[in-house]
Amino acid sequence: LNCVVEGYPQPETPTLRRGSTNFTLNCSGVNIKTCTAGFSSSDYSYSGQYSCSTKNTIDNHEKSSSATLQINVYSQTDVTMTTTPPPGSRTYYLTGDPLTITC
Repeated sequence: LNCVVEGYPQPETPTLRRGSTNFTLNCSGVNIKTCTAGFSSSDYSYSGQYSCSTKNTIDNHEKSSSATLQINVYSQTDVTMTTTPPPGSRTYYLTGDPLTITC
């Protein structure tokens, strides 16, 4: 996730949070800060609404800004089915013969 902030005077280092959880941002730049939060792997627990916010102050006047992002982590499923006999082949059974289907 990237959070870019720009301002004069230099804005505070932005905060990234989901609910009450704060995430550490790695920032570079001075008046334009590019801050990044990375996750080594994603799972369902990272789903949610994230907010990146910052502020700066001059002569006791404070200006703040924020942006939100919704992240949804879905499961990628992979199902393979192999049948015996192979699909498309025809096997005939007589009434009363045992029948076994292997999946």
